[in-house]
Amino acid sequence: MKKVSFTLVILLASLAAHAQQLSENQVAQLQTYLFDELTKKNFVKLNRITKQGELSDCETEFQYVYRDIRARKGAPVILTGAYSASWTPGKIPVFLLKINAAELNMQDTKWNITAPPYINVTVKNLSFKPYKYADFVCETGGRCVGYLDEKFKINMAVVEAHPFDATLSWSLVENGMDNSVKLSAIGNTQSAKQALENFYACNLELNQKLAEYLKAKDK
Repeated sequence: MKKVSFTLVILLASLAAHAQQLSENQVAQLQTYLFDELTKKNFVKLNRITKQGELSDCETEFQYVYRDIRARKGAPVILTGAYSASWTPGKIPVFLLKINAAELNMQDTKWNITAPPYINVTVKNLSFKPYKYADFVCETGGRCVGYLDEKFKINMAVVEAHPFDATLSWSLVENGMDNSVKLSAIGNTQSAKQALENFYACNLELNQKLAEYLKAKDK
């Protein structure tokens, strides 16, 4: 999770000793200020990951701040995570989604970290949920879900989605109502658009490596 601004840190520190005395209105004002400040830090970016010098993963990393009216009474929540395409020679391409959630406790000014019980991704109206093969709490925190399809249906959905975009869905409570956001709507629109275009190009490169591997294998 990105560090909050210095001004916000000072503000929180000054309120910490008197947190128990804050009125509901003061808490609401602080939450609004927190939301406004952290929203400026929203971003989407591409990480090209290599193994022994060869491209292995195209990872779209993101940070997204929203007000959760479904599970947290409108309190600001910071989502951090990544959506990625991954391929290793000899294996079927997989897609991975990781989401971690953090909420500031206004009474002790500490961050409460949550692994959402439910997360999912949708591309071109195709939900990846039926293709889930792994679902667990990540070692580094947050929830990790892996998607696999031996018939390459989800892989083709990603390839055919141009300009590329994906919808993330999650809930902070078990069997709760979902929240959702498009990757293209996170942070600066132009920056997000470029990051998603970079992901699309990276994924095509990964698929080209897969095609070359299969062609060589058939010889």
